Amino acid sequence: MAIETYKPNGKFNPIVFGIVPGLGLAGGLIGGWIYQALIDLIPWIILGAIITFLFGIMLGVLVGFGLKWGKCRNRAIAIVLGVCVGITGLGFSYFWAYQRVKSDVMSDPELVKETGGQFGFGDYIDARVAYGWRVTGKHGGTGTSWSGGFVYMIWLVEAVLVVGMAGAAPLVYASKPFCEECDCWAKKESIGEVHGVDNNRIQAAAAAGDWQGLVQPVGDPQSNRWIEYTVYTCPVDGHPMWLSVDLKWETTKRKKDNEVESEELVEYGLIDPGLVMLARQSVQQGPRMPEKYVKSRAALPQGKRTPKTPGTTPQHAQGPQRPGAPRPPMPRRRPPQS
Repeated sequence: MAIETYKPNGKFNPIVFGIVPGLGLAGGLIGGWIYQALIDLIPWIILGAIITFLFGIMLGVLVGFGLKWGKCRNRAIAIVLGVCVGITGLGFSYFWAYQRVKSDVMSDPELVKETGGQFGFGDYIDARVAYGWRVTGKHGGTGTSWSGGFVYMIWLVEAVLVVGMAGAAPLVYASKPFCEECDCWAKKESIGEVHGVDNNRIQAAAAAGDWQGLVQPVGDPQSNRWIEYTVYTCPVDGHPMWLSVDLKWETTKRKKDNEVESEELVEYGLIDPGLVMLARQSVQQGPRMPEKYVKSRAALPQGKRTPKTPGTTPQHAQGPQRPGAPRPPMPRRRPPQS
């Protein structure tokens, strides 16, 4: 039986159509100027691509805040508003680039004479396509000049990154759990982690929709995997509850430091409060050990503590002793000298 998960119902507050465009205009106007200034200042293409990517995320986060304030649970509206804000921000960045080039042209007497004192946005497009950009490699040097058709290709990639991220990022906000009865977003709380879980059993529990097996996982002494619980609760009356379960583990790639990888077993699963309490107990007490492991541990002889005497080696460091074997002689203490 599959676990019932949260699905947004598509409702929204009409105020979202005023909040999101306002945030988008402010973010596009200010962020577009900063973005274009950084693009013109940094000649390295890799850093430029990263800055473009971050500019799109920034616009998407602004849209997400507007969706949250407008209580928008409609994914289609989130995408449309994000794309519109992305296009607006990109347009403002081109406007600032045009203003900078126009200022340079108008400050040069020869260019003023050549252009007749007129330099429109179309003239900026023609000049950018003709001269392009000079891109510097990671080792410095004169770099490579990209002009002509390459300019249109760069603009296309830039638009895909900015508009794509601005449209995709708001989906995270519109998909979060929302309590319809209390008309509020659910409160997020990280319960904690349970280390050393049996990978096969936890995967089987997730596939079978077994909440009991997920909140009380079976342990494996040799496992390097752990699960993380995140609960979403209505802040008004504490109900309903949704639980997300992530499986994580460490891997080493190309002789670098260990990296943490994860797999989402359950996202926003509707859960009973009593099962959430069991998950909290598992975080505090650890996973349940297999019955055969518990029996094997109970069958081991209970060692006796050996009093530590100066000059002797503890019994656990001397290796195994045969039953009935005599203990090593204890050194005699010297009488105190007068």
